[in-house]
Amino acid sequence: GQFGKLSYNEAHQALEFAEKTIGKYYPVPRDFIRAYWLLGESLVQLNNAQSNIKITPQEIHFYDEPFQRVVETATVQAGNELAVAERCLTEALRRCRQVNMVDFEADILLAWARLERVRGSVGEWETLEETLKEAREIAERAGYRLQLADIHLFGAEILTCGRLETSRRLLGLTAREHVQLAKEFARDVSRFEDLYQSKDKHFYDAPNLREVGNLPQVYEMLKRGMTEQERIENGYYVAYQIAEALEQKLK
Repeated sequence: GQFGKLSYNEAHQALEFAEKTIGKYYPVPRDFIRAYWLLGESLVQLNNAQSNIKITPQEIHFYDEPFQRVVETATVQAGNELAVAERCLTEALRRCRQVNMVDFEADILLAWARLERVRGSVGEWETLEETLKEAREIAERAGYRLQLADIHLFGAEILTCGRLETSRRLLGLTAREHVQLAKEFARDVSRFEDLYQSKDKHFYDAPNLREVGNLPQVYEMLKRGMTEQERIENGYYVAYQIAEALEQKLK
């Protein structure tokens, strides 16, 4: 619960930082996409917390396309976390697809799947599976190993939560199969030639850094093999530990 509150507060600060750039420099779409995604994710976690966490009402602003004015404001308060989470994730996904910022898309869809799970509405399983399938396809096409690990960790978590029979499948995989894939992606034992396919021989050159974010650095890191410290700093180590904990639950 406290972790969810801390994540929410930091996500709100991320949005405030993005807003400051509007008047001081220029709006950065990536900063807004990241902030709305993290706000939605953290609000889902807050709603899912078992303890009663007090939330100080805070406003979340949504802007027009040129970021010149606020067109909508949502106030976060106890009881409306999921409604505001949906609005934030919708905004993040819309802006992400508008500028084709694929490096965030799978993460946003995974957050949306978590929202669907918490809601537990009629047809939950089918819609959740469709969302996860789309997230997996995007991550596979782009070669985002850590996002794939997160997707399979979520699949394993759902199938080991105790409410479902152990034979149930998600994305055609059992809980054990999800865990095994998550471990493989977290170790990055895949063949190097499967990563980041591009016919453009200059795709990974340094001048492309602005267009593709940190993709060239990640590519080079995976090509030579990650050090243990890089596995820790980039989240692979934590993903592997979570997979091992889920694997223990299946024994």
